Amino acid sequence: MKRRYKIAAIDFDGTIKPTEQSFDGTIKPTEQSNLYEPPSQECIQTLHDLKANGWKLVLWTCRAGRNLTAAKNYLSRYEILDLFDEINENVQPMRYKTSQKIVATVYIDDRVIGGFPGWEAVRDELIGGTIARG
Repeated sequence: MKRRYKIAAIDFDGTIKPTEQSFDGTIKPTEQSNLYEPPSQECIQTLHDLKANGWKLVLWTCRAGRNLTAAKNYLSRYEILDLFDEINENVQPMRYKTSQKIVATVYIDDRVIGGFPGWEAVRDELIGGTIARG
């Protein structure tokens, strides 16, 4: 499918960070917290491939304050923070200030009806082909 704009709003908890630890209360993140499981290799590769194929990436999360800082630390630790064009903000040319909802072509989130389909399905839908295994 040809898309006029290629903007992906991507959730953090349960999508990039593979577990729901922040929701069950067993681990409380701090600014230095990186105690979560690493993102899958499929996640990392798909994010790189989306950028290489002209997609603008927005980290779209409910996190704020120290919890958002912990998420940024996590992304930085796995060298994927710089792949994001914005965090909870619209990217050009979508600089609307009328709503808190991010304007995007697609929303990649674990809370969709039916659940998160996985990174290989995301890559197949948005780019096509399979993820190279290293």
